[in-house]
Order: sequence, then structure tokens, then C-alpha cells
Amino acid sequence: MGLRAGEERDQGRPDVRDVAGARLGVRRHHDVRRQDQADRDRVRRGGDRGRAGGPHDPARHEAPARLLDEHRRARRRRGAALRLDPFDHLREADPILARLLDEVGAPSLERDPSRPAAHDHYGALVRAIVGQQLSVTAARAIYGRLIALFEGRPPTPQELLDQNPEQLRSAVGLSRAKVVFLRSLAEHVLSGELELERLEQLPDDEIVAEL
Repeated sequence: MGLRAGEERDQGRPDVRDVAGARLGVRRHHDVRRQDQADRDRVRRGGDRGRAGGPHDPARHEAPARLLDEHRRARRRRGAALRLDPFDHLREADPILARLLDEVGAPSLERDPSRPAAHDHYGALVRAIVGQQLSVTAARAIYGRLIALFEGRPPTPQELLDQNPEQLRSAVGLSRAKVVFLRSLAEHVLSGELELERLEQLPDDEIVAEL
């Protein structure tokens, strides 16, 4: 009876060999991780003396130098590519564009100061009023005379109101109605009645109604 009870107790206990094996497995896993970390540390330090990758190994210095040379060459290639004429690239890429560029000429990449800047809603409206019901050639000529009064750029609302209306008619060639429209636009912008920045958030029909 006592022997059987002892056997039952022994059956519930883990085998000593199992415990030893488990501990050995943990120790092996720990040793592998520790060795792996040691290897990484040695690589970062450049390796031991006399071993591959060590301080006296020529390959240790050759690889970084080669990578640095390749990086410098890549930077030079990128810099040369940025200096290339973009229109030469278009000519090589598309024969139709090549013919058009040869016939018409390449456009300037410089921003034309006579044209309204991006998001200059007031300047765009001034140009639209000036060119209303005119041919492209006539509108361009009149608008050119207008900006000539303001150092080759679109006038601000205050500058336009300070200008003599009769001079806008005689020197620029604007009709009486367009002078009235331009002055009214400038007055509404300066007074805050017309908030042009807010128009970006409105649908087209509301923008038309607002203007």
C-alpha cells in the first residue's frame, strides 16, 4: 500500500531527466543568443585582430570605401540629370513634342510677373475684366498697357483706386464701363465685402452669384 502510494506520488512528479533537459535547453538558447550578440558586437567593433574583418584585414576598409565611391558617383549623376534641359528630354521622348518645340519654341520656365500669381484671385479678376468681350490680341495689348503703369505687374486694389480713372481710359484704352467695374471690384475687396479667399471653398454657382 505504501509502495503503491509512493509510486503514485512519483508519477505526479516531473522526471529528473526532463527537468535537466529543459534547463539545458534554456541554457543552450541563452548561450546562442549571447553568442549572437557577441558576434554582432565584434562586427561593429571591426572584428578581432587577425580575423576576417579585423583591423588588419584590407577587405574591412575596402568595402566602406567602395560604397562611399558609389554614393559619390550616384550624387554626381543625379546632379548632372538635374542640370539637363527638360525640353531636350521631351524632344527625345516624343517626336510630336519635338516638332512642336522646334516650330513654336520652348516656353520659359520663369514666372511671368505680368500674370497673376497662383491664388491671386484679385489679379485674375482684373485680367478677366480687362479682356472681356475682346479678342485675345486686343486683350493682351490693353492688359500690357495697364500693368505698364504699375511696373509690369498687376495693380493692387489700392493702387488701382489711386489711379486717375481718365488715365485708365486714355493711356490704357479701357472702356468707361470696365473702369467702373475695376474700381468697384477694388472697393469691395478693400472694404471686406468681397472675401476672395473664401471663394475657393464655394461651388461654381455660388461663386458666380457672389461676384
